[in-house]
Amino acid sequence: MNKIRIGIVGTGAVGTAVAMNAVLSGIADEILLMNRRREKAEAEAMDIGHAITFQSRYCHVHAGEYSECGNLDLIVITAAAPLVQGQTRLDMLDTAKKITASIVPPIMESGLIGNSLLSQTLWTSSAIMCTSCPACPPTG
Repeated sequence: MNKIRIGIVGTGAVGTAVAMNAVLSGIADEILLMNRRREKAEAEAMDIGHAITFQSRYCHVHAGEYSECGNLDLIVITAAAPLVQGQTRLDMLDTAKKITASIVPPIMESGLIGNSLLSQTLWTSSAIMCTSCPACPPTG
């Protein structure tokens, strides 16, 4: 299986779980964590790095910026606003769209060579957009 380079935007519970699962499954040889607060992404990258020390595989997990996305194969957007009491996921759609709209342009400006963009943020309210990548099975 070809290993891929993954960028994950949002280092909350979902983004960190995605990163850890990508490392443990062995599909990635590099994971770039990005967050509005860079220090949060750096802390999560260090935590994952410490957690995988005794794994039989290596994956370079580090924090970075949107400008570093040019050589990635897959971007996973997990950034979202917190759920407010009484809100439904559908109520969060407008905020999710605004967050995603603020993230995608700078990623694309980085010269992204990958062919996949997956938005978990919008999935919670609407749909996923993902095309093929080396680690994913072909879609019909």
